[in-house]
Amino acid sequence: MTSIILKFEWVSLLRNRSSLLTIGLILLAGFYGIYYGKNEIDKQNQTLAKVISAESEAIEKQKKEFKEPTFEVSWRTKRTVVNSPTDLAKFSIGQRDVFPYYQTVRSYGLYSGIFSAEIANPLKLLTGNFDLSFVFIFLLPLLIIALCYNLLSAEREQGTLSILLSNQISLSRLVFVKLAFRLLLVLVITILLFLIGLVWAKIPLDSNVIAYLSITCLYILFWFGASFWIISLQKSSAFSALGLLGCWLLFVLVIPTMLNLYLESIYPVPNGANLQNQLRDISTKGWNAPHKETIGKYFAEIPQNKVDTTKVDANMVFEIAAIHLMDKTSQPVFNEYKNELAKRVNVSKSLSWLSPAAQAQITMNQLANTDTESHLSFLENIEAYYPKLKGFFDAQKLRNHKFEKADFDKLPSVEVSKTVNFSVLGGFLKGLLFVGFFVILGFRGFVKSKLIA
Repeated sequence: MTSIILKFEWVSLLRNRSSLLTIGLILLAGFYGIYYGKNEIDKQNQTLAKVISAESEAIEKQKKEFKEPTFEVSWRTKRTVVNSPTDLAKFSIGQRDVFPYYQTVRSYGLYSGIFSAEIANPLKLLTGNFDLSFVFIFLLPLLIIALCYNLLSAEREQGTLSILLSNQISLSRLVFVKLAFRLLLVLVITILLFLIGLVWAKIPLDSNVIAYLSITCLYILFWFGASFWIISLQKSSAFSALGLLGCWLLFVLVIPTMLNLYLESIYPVPNGANLQNQLRDISTKGWNAPHKETIGKYFAEIPQNKVDTTKVDANMVFEIAAIHLMDKTSQPVFNEYKNELAKRVNVSKSLSWLSPAAQAQITMNQLANTDTESHLSFLENIEAYYPKLKGFFDAQKLRNHKFEKADFDKLPSVEVSKTVNFSVLGGFLKGLLFVGFFVILGFRGFVKSKLIA
């Protein structure tokens, strides 16, 4: 009997133009999501390649035009720290369109340059990115709703339920077979899009990619669990459709939006322009401070760098001292910015159990290294490289050693950005809890109505 039901379900699907149209639209949306994500990340990679190439050309030009030893090279030399995207970022762009993914570092001040660029497209930030994760999280549940909302109620409304049950099949088996067919169909569509995405975007298979697919499948199971619960209520098709659409609105739109508004109210991210103004004020005060006092403070803090200013250019020592003190004064401003971002991350994680959609998105972004934590790691990479570059030039100046052509090859190299290490176990466990909760509700509904064996 099971095979007959499956065959009937397949024939019904092929004859149902609205279902076929919905599946076709999901596939088209998935193809566009793959294209969009690949295109956006390819653009970022191209931008990074151009930035690194331009930097190399600039250094080569400096070498070529270098005439005699000088201290001025430190003001003209810049290095770029990059936050290269992972391959999986093509599926889940996350915050990479919000935060900068490369930063120019110079030896005469770190923090003033970090907030120099503001977000350019507020509308894009509001609507998000149409990548594959968007298709899986926002659109795939709508396909599941379209396939499942009248799974049982249509049989009752058409008068065929009693005929089916008279063929030695229990209601529970009938529901499970029908749900299993639809689950298999959705999983085939999902895995097909996933495999096409891997080939199209040239993403190698690794543990993160497998974890991404696992989270997606778990998210699909959640929506089938929700459908099972709504079906167990034994209501009309209209009620089931409205109930499932209500779940979609609640978990995909309302709760994530409310969480975001809550985070904005308690942990607002400092405005970049305001931070830039604070740093500019610090810079102005630093350069206008008395030279002797500034140099004295610097030597008091770093006594090993104390030199005889009668043998070394006092103005040059003042520059070193002033930049050091300005960095020290600016650091709390920068730390406050990072702390606010970190607090938002922690709160959003702790509240993600309210919405499986939010939890899935957070986990996908983590796997792709496109979340806020990855940006914070990038900022740490910048902070780690800056003292190396500044220390290199400061050491030369304090020794009264002018920069020579051979010193270009001694410039501190920029290390590859560190990735964030994390565990997706929490995301999996929360997903399983979501699924289990609605499955239990579904069983309870059928048991109460005495329609499940």
